[in-house]
Amino acid sequence: MKYLWQKSKDKNIRFPISLKLMVVTTVLLLTVTYLIASQSSVFFQKEIKATHEQSNQTRSSNHATQIEVLIQSYIDRIRMIATVMTKKFDNSVEKQEMTDLIFKTEKDIVAVDIFEMKEQEYKSIQTFINVDSLKLYNLGEEYFPHLQKVKPFPIKSVYSGKIEVINSSLSNGMPLLSIGIPFIKDDFDNVSHIAIAYIKLEKIQKIFSTPGAAELFLVDKEGFVLAHPNDKFALDSLSLVDNPLVKLAINSKFRSNHLPSFVNPFDSRTYYGVFNRTLFGISVIAQIREDVILEPAKQVQREAYFVGGLVISITLSLIFLFSVSLTGPLEKLLEITYEVAKGNFNVNARNKIKSRDEVGDLASAFDKMTMGLKALVKTQGADVA
Repeated sequence: MKYLWQKSKDKNIRFPISLKLMVVTTVLLLTVTYLIASQSSVFFQKEIKATHEQSNQTRSSNHATQIEVLIQSYIDRIRMIATVMTKKFDNSVEKQEMTDLIFKTEKDIVAVDIFEMKEQEYKSIQTFINVDSLKLYNLGEEYFPHLQKVKPFPIKSVYSGKIEVINSSLSNGMPLLSIGIPFIKDDFDNVSHIAIAYIKLEKIQKIFSTPGAAELFLVDKEGFVLAHPNDKFALDSLSLVDNPLVKLAINSKFRSNHLPSFVNPFDSRTYYGVFNRTLFGISVIAQIREDVILEPAKQVQREAYFVGGLVISITLSLIFLFSVSLTGPLEKLLEITYEVAKGNFNVNARNKIKSRDEVGDLASAFDKMTMGLKALVKTQGADVA
């Protein structure tokens, strides 16, 4: 008995019904599985991207709000300290006592420098330093003059009326954030005094220290890192201006926008991201790798292929069993037909084919036909004799 394709006596290739059923069913199931897996993957990709877009937008917006509140609180405290520093006291002892009191209660601001504009030149007129904070890093008062030389503050911009925020951290130095604010105006409404404060970076860094699927960090107007889940990026004041999303945040006219797909030159991977710029010009960046976004969709696709493969295997097994029950009797009937063709009428198809279906009925009809042929042959033989 033959179940696969075979050659009949006339040497023509014959394809059994079982093989045809299995091939057709396999092609149909593979096509359906591929379409379902592909469509479901595309659908999940869209849904997941939309979900991450909303999530990143919400998180970056919340972080931007926290930064704005924190920076504003620093600005208010800088104004208060600057007011005390420029206030006229009856004597220097009283002024020193007031300044010492402020710095004893102030845990974040390390130093404040007051500049005055005279004859188109600005000059530092008063500087107050929290020496105790510097001692924690084995630094002295000379650290700030050195810092101003290495990382000069954009004083001109502050004199134009802008609030400036930059990262003033140095390697092997103290993690610091610098904020410059216009402080006093002259009779012509021009800024005459500004205050520059050096603030511990800890609180801002803490906001961005929690890792997640999306990478959130803070950059200034020039693209330098102010806060990052990787502390080293903030301590080194790493420039990320080559990041397309950071570049968009710096140059965009909008305070919030997204970039659907971009290659991060830092690791050459594809990312999706959004940014939210604060009122002070610094921007919160939220970016997530595309493969992380698409992983759930790929998982759905893999599961769809697995289920499809399982269904195909079970279906092929059932088809094989069904085809054997169908083609097996037909193969037996074919063998009996060859016997009859040789002139052997002493055959009984119904004895070999037990199925109670149309194939069984065909076997019974075949036996009746064989009996009729046998009788016809005998009659013709008698006539000849």
